[in-house]
Amino acid sequence: MLPKGKRARTVEDDLTREKLKKIFTHCDTKGRALFLFLASSGIRIGEALQLRMSDIDLEHDPPKVTVRGEYTKAGDTYITFISKEAKTALEEWLKVRDEYLRSAQNKGKGLQKTGYGRGLKGEEDDRIFPFSDNVAHSMWTNALRKAGLEEKDDGTKRRTLHIHMLRKFFMSQMKFITPKVIVEALSGHTGYLDEAYRRYTISQIAEYYKKGEPYIYINVPKEIQEIQTGFQKDLNELRRRVQDLTLKLTDANTIILEQMRENTKLKERLSRLEEEITMIRRLLKEMKR
Repeated sequence: MLPKGKRARTVEDDLTREKLKKIFTHCDTKGRALFLFLASSGIRIGEALQLRMSDIDLEHDPPKVTVRGEYTKAGDTYITFISKEAKTALEEWLKVRDEYLRSAQNKGKGLQKTGYGRGLKGEEDDRIFPFSDNVAHSMWTNALRKAGLEEKDDGTKRRTLHIHMLRKFFMSQMKFITPKVIVEALSGHTGYLDEAYRRYTISQIAEYYKKGEPYIYINVPKEIQEIQTGFQKDLNELRRRVQDLTLKLTDANTIILEQMRENTKLKERLSRLEEEITMIRRLLKEMKR
């Protein structure tokens, strides 16, 4: 039987929190800011690279991102948010962003002399991440390689961990606690935008995001680790109690079964005695005649 579909599909690896920690260890300031931005907002890489400084409100709780229709495939504008962890990384990037732009402009001037570098933007570029899709993918590939996580599918020869999986990570983690319609809307899925905005206000969506925010942290804060440790202790204690109760129930069931067997034997003995008494009564009656 021939395989379904015209194109072979890459067998993807799981992009776990532990793997992301390893990858981020080998990222520079701009790479870490971009990848945390993607992992905590659920937006597409192509949309993120078009965002302008005016599209993000870092003072909002949680930090709000407006993804304008001109950036999206379907032309729909939507709202999403980033985590406190991503905000911290982004603020570090914004401290050196202008310096990066000046450096890129100087390199561009050198390329223009050789006939390359046409269309390169200078310091007037007001995008949050003023670089190309190729640069973003190169940063991801280099970090993967340094982390020892660059593997390729034998069939498609494509990497089993790719930058688009940051969006998948966001959605899978958020769905643990946040309604699906909100997660899909935060990720810009067209079919869910109207439904989400009809049913919820932006404030309500923001509150749901904040509830799910701990699930998308890469480096879990100490406070949350302590809470998680407490939950784990409670869980272990509950498991121990369930095990004890199970053993007790097993013992109780064994006793009940033994009592049921004993009861059956007693009923059989009683039945035989009743038969013997009946026979003796008959004999006595016959002897009196």
